[in-house]
Amino acid sequence: MSQNLRDGYGMTGYYADAALVRLAHGEYPDDCWGKSCTTYFMECDYKSTFCTREELGKKNMLPLIWGEMPPDHIPSVDDYAVIVLWENGISRSFSGEFMAVDHPALKPYVKIEKELTASEYDAWLKKIKDKC
Repeated sequence: MSQNLRDGYGMTGYYADAALVRLAHGEYPDDCWGKSCTTYFMECDYKSTFCTREELGKKNMLPLIWGEMPPDHIPSVDDYAVIVLWENGISRSFSGEFMAVDHPALKPYVKIEKELTASEYDAWLKKIKDKC
């Protein structure tokens, strides 16, 4: 993860081993095995958007996005899978073995296309609230 991205999102001090970062980008460095990476954020679905931290654990459901789930199982709003990032939530770790891609035709990636403007952000909050 680049320093600028890390600092820009308030993740100063967050660290991921360089070999695991390379593995996450499709390489297979020899020194990635046996290492693990801990998430900075707790990833939840859009239903958690208007919850407080206390409510998350009391609603008889924890709307976590699991690494094992297929992307098409992430609840969507207007055909966009929406993931809400919570600071100081449940910390999860992933080993290099968990992050390896089992088939060479699979090319997983995450791309941040742009940051939403304030009006776009407000429009998304309204869409999510209407769906909840």
